[in-house]
Amino acid sequence: MRPILLLSLLLGINTCQAALVFTLEEVGPDVVFTGSGSANTAALSTGGTTGASSARISASAAFFLFETGTIRVYSVISGPTSIGPGGGLFSVADTGDAFGVYGGGAGIVYLPNGYVSGSPLFNTATFPGQSLASIGLTPGTYVWTWGSGATADSATLTVIPASVIPEPSTYIALAGFAGLGLLVWRRRKVRAHQRG
Repeated sequence: MRPILLLSLLLGINTCQAALVFTLEEVGPDVVFTGSGSANTAALSTGGTTGASSARISASAAFFLFETGTIRVYSVISGPTSIGPGGGLFSVADTGDAFGVYGGGAGIVYLPNGYVSGSPLFNTATFPGQSLASIGLTPGTYVWTWGSGATADSATLTVIPASVIPEPSTYIALAGFAGLGLLVWRRRKVRAHQRG
């Protein structure tokens, strides 16, 4: 099962509805940035366009974006204005749909130029040799919202630290304790059988 789908299920996020779901996750020595979902633009104001060809993150500005081609600015959204203390701009090439969020200022959702409300979006990018700490990201879940009633929608970013995987020696120790427990149990069973 894909990590973003599993995370969505655990957090109760229904990815079938119009909602954008992003993850920034430590995977080995890298940070993997994934985004999917769709957006309801009915309650958003349309702004200008811009374009580039890279995925970008700036934690202190709550700015994360997949940008491949021309994107259109939509405002106004509300939510966190920071996702960590990192002030630098980290950039890496990506190849999927262009979309993202800028939580600072007035609050902006970026979508592909010519985007049709409710259309599916997907992109993924890897920031090699980076960690959440080096980018300045704070682990947690961040939610931006816009609209109300039938026009309500959201963008959710989950920043996931590296999984803690036990060392092989931990498994050996656990197997040893299990073996000792089994040995004690068998001895007690034999003694109880001998007495009875």
